[in-house]
Amino acid sequence: MLYRGKRVRERGRLPKGKFPKKGGRRLVSGLLALVLCLTLVPVIYADTVVTVTSWYAAGAFEENTLYWVDNNNEDGVRPGANTYQPSLWFRIDNGEWIELKGGEDSTLSGVGLSAMPKMTVADNGNNTYTVSVPTGVLPEAIETTTSDGYGGETSTESRVEWIMGPSEGVDGYSPVEVNNGNVSEYPSAGDNYGWYYVLEDEFNFRVQLRWGNLGGAEGIAEAIYNSFDFVVDTNYTASSLRRLLAEMKDQMKIEEDPDGDPDNPTSGTVTVSGLWKYNLDGSRINYSVEETREGDGKGDGRLDAADGIAAGALPEGDYFQISYDNSSTPNVGTEVGKLYDGGSLYLTLTGVKDYQASKVWEDAADPDHRPAGELQLWRYRAGQSYTTAAPVRDDGGSILTVPLNGQEKQDIQFAELPKYDSEGYEYIYVVREYLTGEHAGDYTQVFGAVGEDGGVTDIIWALDEDSGTLKKLTSEDADFARETNNTYLYNGGTLSNKLSGTVTVNATKIWKAAAFQSALEDVRVELMLQARPVGSGKTRRSPRRWERRKRENLRRRTWAACPSAPARPNTITRAGSWSTAGWSRRFTRARIKQIFWTTTRLPCPAAAGEMQSTV
Repeated sequence: MLYRGKRVRERGRLPKGKFPKKGGRRLVSGLLALVLCLTLVPVIYADTVVTVTSWYAAGAFEENTLYWVDNNNEDGVRPGANTYQPSLWFRIDNGEWIELKGGEDSTLSGVGLSAMPKMTVADNGNNTYTVSVPTGVLPEAIETTTSDGYGGETSTESRVEWIMGPSEGVDGYSPVEVNNGNVSEYPSAGDNYGWYYVLEDEFNFRVQLRWGNLGGAEGIAEAIYNSFDFVVDTNYTASSLRRLLAEMKDQMKIEEDPDGDPDNPTSGTVTVSGLWKYNLDGSRINYSVEETREGDGKGDGRLDAADGIAAGALPEGDYFQISYDNSSTPNVGTEVGKLYDGGSLYLTLTGVKDYQASKVWEDAADPDHRPAGELQLWRYRAGQSYTTAAPVRDDGGSILTVPLNGQEKQDIQFAELPKYDSEGYEYIYVVREYLTGEHAGDYTQVFGAVGEDGGVTDIIWALDEDSGTLKKLTSEDADFARETNNTYLYNGGTLSNKLSGTVTVNATKIWKAAAFQSALEDVRVELMLQARPVGSGKTRRSPRRWERRKRENLRRRTWAACPSAPARPNTITRAGSWSTAGWSRRFTRARIKQIFWTTTRLPCPAAAGEMQSTV
């Protein structure tokens, strides 16, 4: 034992030129004397020596059988009999058990040893070793002699007890000792008591989040931990078990896919290590992952707010559908009820949506020749071009359709449609019209609802890149977004079918200027076509005004040449024709009935003329 003198050090200094009072001087003198005395005390070391007074004989311990459960050393990592050593524990005079260790944390000197004792290990050639204690390697009795540093010594006799166990330091194996006290926990051992080294295994599975443009779901990680069990099936009831993944985090390692987005990881590999590959009898242990059966809302095949996903993290009514893919695992490739080693766990964003739109016939002038046809449901992934749309089919492979019923207005409805595709991207649903029969070509499609003022309000759905959700575009925004060849009817929209074709308008211009005909050689007349819907001028309170037809809206304009001489005095004929292609949608053959001409200048020296137009 080591004793050290103590030094009293001055904590501070007195102000210069000042001294303590008499009592203070005495105190300082005493302290200085004490310091002087203490510094003269020598440092004395005590010494303790442990000597072995007797050793255990070879027959003092039972031999231990060591079983290697590794399918005949299938991985080639089993240590040889010449390198394997068991673990040793000792206690002195019924004290606490202490592990015998060398190195920095050595406990060898406590029992009078200078090196680790070596046990006898024999390879029996049948995947078993026999471990025994040779004579003279384990102390049975020791004498502890302690010197007090002044020449005095004390000695104490003590008895040492030993136990052996399977070593914990065999890489790739999990050790366990089966004895009479715990054999019921290891039914696969039978009556074979001893030490077992079971080859370790890993269980790997992939987790893939298929959430399209969602970008995140707060609470998804904890929902996974608390919604899936790790299932151990040993084929022995006593040793089979289920544990939540949340209880196995210390055995789990998660690696995100290196090719993924580090700020938005959607896939990775989970590895559960330290598992027994075999039962103690050498039979295979089966591991799997499946949805837990314990707790409210569990076992329903989905993850949602009830499982721990934060409220508002998913659109209302949406959830993650659970599915298992074992196609890469031998013998269980078709299993879809649980996940096996090497399989993939898919969590796919899932929901339902409805489709509703309207079909309107704008043919009041001739509603009796509406063609037959059908409306087909199509869809494409949000964010992609409408040209990628494909028809939606039922389980039998038939396209979902609604037949035209011939009514002036028809509702189009499809309920509980899949909201997302297999990768979690939202669908945009559209309807495509197909007309059949003799009069199918008499109508023109107008996408949007036609108002009383003739304006058209269209609807288109498109992906908002910032939020990753669908955005409804209307009016000018929809007109801008709709491409020329996009003939799809979007959810909430209206498809108006208007009569197309031409109508012939006749007009006659009469000059009553026979006496001045020779003076009209350089007079020109320009005719302008005007139109308004039929019946719009009958209401006195709000009469509809005539509107001019712009030249750029006319498909063609042809004129017959003026004859060089009138067919009869005061009469000359001029003809022209127009087509309504490109006109405002509210003017069709069915509605343009009231048309007249405004006259300005016409290059024809005629006393009278006729005007004919087809529109």
